[in-house]
Amino acid sequence: MIICSQCKGNGYVRLSFEAETSIEQCKICDSQGEIDENNYYHQTWTEGVNDSLAIYYGPPLDPECFKNYKISKE
Repeated sequence: MIICSQCKGNGYVRLSFEAETSIEQCKICDSQGEIDENNYYHQTWTEGVNDSLAIYYGPPLDPECFKNYKISKE
């Protein structure tokens, strides 16, 4: 198991929009705080001089190796 990079292992994420803040359950790890390294996920990050978007579908990558890394279950 790998600690979820979306919620940082807490099982929840804090969402902010304008002056409103809410706490939601993490949809990536289903509020468990960990993701299964054997499952596949949609992952994106930016790279290069122009910050072009890179897309990957597969086992979770190390988020510390990528700029603006995001993971989604769908």
